Amino acid sequence: MYSRVLIVYDKANPPLLSRTAQENTTLSFYPEGGNLVAGLTNYVAYKGSEPMAAAITEASSGRLIDSVFVNESSVGQFQFIPESGKKYIATWKDKNGDLQQTSLPQALPYGASLHTELAAGKLYYSVQKNTDAANYDTLYVLFQNNQHELLRLSIAMNRGSKTVNNIPADSLGAGMVQVSLFDAKWNLLQQKFIQAQEGAVQWQPQVNIVEKNLAAKGKNVI
Repeated sequence: MYSRVLIVYDKANPPLLSRTAQENTTLSFYPEGGNLVAGLTNYVAYKGSEPMAAAITEASSGRLIDSVFVNESSVGQFQFIPESGKKYIATWKDKNGDLQQTSLPQALPYGASLHTELAAGKLYYSVQKNTDAANYDTLYVLFQNNQHELLRLSIAMNRGSKTVNNIPADSLGAGMVQVSLFDAKWNLLQQKFIQAQEGAVQWQPQVNIVEKNLAAKGKNVI
């Protein structure tokens, strides 16, 4: 013998879900190399849980920086130049129509940034810095796959604050590549993952027959 409590709801008056029980609407921001650097052009990816629009503003003044739109793909990207010491926020509406705010990461007062783009079989990269500190006179870009070094670039930055160049994309092979930016003392500044060759990763499924029996109800193992 056992007992169980059964709750029967009136179909004409179904129970209302509280807002905390409803699926949350979210909007998140991801600086390209992991952080924002003041005074430099920063590329920021964003991801929303559903289509929405958001206004990016400087918190203290309310000055509009940009407007971003989340479409069916749920992701997008924008770029801006943050100021040192300033806070930036995104304002948007959730599923209930209530205004919400998401803070962007605080920009570092000084440092360096790395941006990459894949086009026409080449990987273009740009490196910027906003400081004259000696350990930023030479910067290193390291490409790795599964902890295996694919390519190492040494970039002299003592003659300017920005450099742009490219390498053949096929020199990095297929699959995901970890790209890291270091200062002259090999302190990690930024890091990201890229797929250097679009469409280069292909899966070739293989089936091996271990046991074969064509008789009725015969046993077959693959």
